[in-house]
Amino acid sequence: MRRPAYLTVLALLLLATADAAEQAKLPGQGADACTVVSKAEIEQTLGVKLADAVKNPSGQTPGVVSTCNYKISDGGFVTIAIRRRPIKYEGTATVDAKKQGVEQGHIAGLGRDALLTEASGMENLSIFRGDYDFINVMVMGSIPVKPASAAVEKLGRIVLDGWK
Repeated sequence: MRRPAYLTVLALLLLATADAAEQAKLPGQGADACTVVSKAEIEQTLGVKLADAVKNPSGQTPGVVSTCNYKISDGGFVTIAIRRRPIKYEGTATVDAKKQGVEQGHIAGLGRDALLTEASGMENLSIFRGDYDFINVMVMGSIPVKPASAAVEKLGRIVLDGWK
């Protein structure tokens, strides 16, 4: 039985976050996922009304990983995750995803590498800022801005620009 693509992507993200938490002693230039982009910027970019940000304590390790979650009024959510990877990115994300059965679209000119996965009601953008820095923007639920992929890409660019 095939798993839906969004479940595979979510599992990969959770695995990456857990791995980062285990490597908390590694040096890293971290950032706060709730401050690199404002709630107002997210609402304007996606055309949705959001609840206040929620930081899950298990998704916070200073200098390693920071996550910020917002609920959308339709029951969906927006998650911004910023992570300092313990392993140098070698540019194999597309190949690794295809091995898992996930088709991703490459976005040229966004960070070192950027991949967008779309599934029913879900947009997942992964941006590799450099050799070790990683951004994930996930939107679950309907957003009125069409195409949704362009809105999520724009949001990813805002997060990337905000992570100094």
